[in-house]
Amino acid sequence: MTKYLEHGVLAELPSELSYLIEPALRYGQNQFDDDIFSFLDSATDIQMAELATIAERVQNNDHYADVNKFLDLYPITDHSECSCLYFLFGVLDHAGLNFD
Repeated sequence: MTKYLEHGVLAELPSELSYLIEPALRYGQNQFDDDIFSFLDSATDIQMAELATIAERVQNNDHYADVNKFLDLYPITDHSECSCLYFLFGVLDHAGLNFD
């Protein structure tokens, strides 16, 4: 399977945002509050460290605005992989991690 098919339109993310693809597909599956809190209650130290690193990188590089521009081009209602990107930030927010 090609990278494009695996990642869908997330393969169109600007290269500086490509670090978000895998975490979005992994953590963005948690899309409802109950799912997010359940995940966070059972998240390993390694997972929490990864989330903290992502939030820090987004904030340090001011990438959140770029993510929102991308999601304007590829709405979550049309692209399920984009909903994962959107909900990755929901997970970060519920974890209390500052990314904006």
